[in-house]
Amino acid sequence: VNYPKSFSDITNHWSKMNIEKLAARNIAFGKNEGIFAPDDYVTRAEFAVMITRALGITEEEGTMNFEDVNGWYAEDISTAYKTGLINGRGDGKFYPNERIQRKDMAVMIHNALKFAGKTQTVKDIDSVLSMFIDSSEIDEYARDCTALCVESGIIMGRDTKEFDPGENATRAEASAIIERMLRYLEFIN
Repeated sequence: VNYPKSFSDITNHWSKMNIEKLAARNIAFGKNEGIFAPDDYVTRAEFAVMITRALGITEEEGTMNFEDVNGWYAEDISTAYKTGLINGRGDGKFYPNERIQRKDMAVMIHNALKFAGKTQTVKDIDSVLSMFIDSSEIDEYARDCTALCVESGIIMGRDTKEFDPGENATRAEASAIIERMLRYLEFIN
């Protein structure tokens, strides 16, 4: 179901089309009425909610073990955890209000593709990642996920030929990545 939405602060933004497409499907959401804040950083909770909504996953039964998840996003994060889309940090916490790093976005997107039954093995991870001058900075746990997302055209580097794996992602980047994931999965045109 589409409900056309726009925001006053994306009129000339590079990600306007991505944001509007996701907002119309209730996947992306503004910070306030009429304001999207595309250049603000996206939190781990916001990105997990976007992925869960993008895949149309409804609440899963079971217990969630994150002691720090109790905000507006709790139901979506619980569902994302129970379906294998997200993991915590090993200390019983998810850190929902922390900014999400680009490498962790790649891991979550990889998990979403796996959930949707559309993953493949990247034959030469190092070759795919060699396009980025900072490929050696991508942590081992995120290398295969990043390579798959790059090879699939879902996640791209920044203009500097860097992937910036440890850098925080913006709400605009998150919207573009989720929209590309949906096109890759053939959920949207």
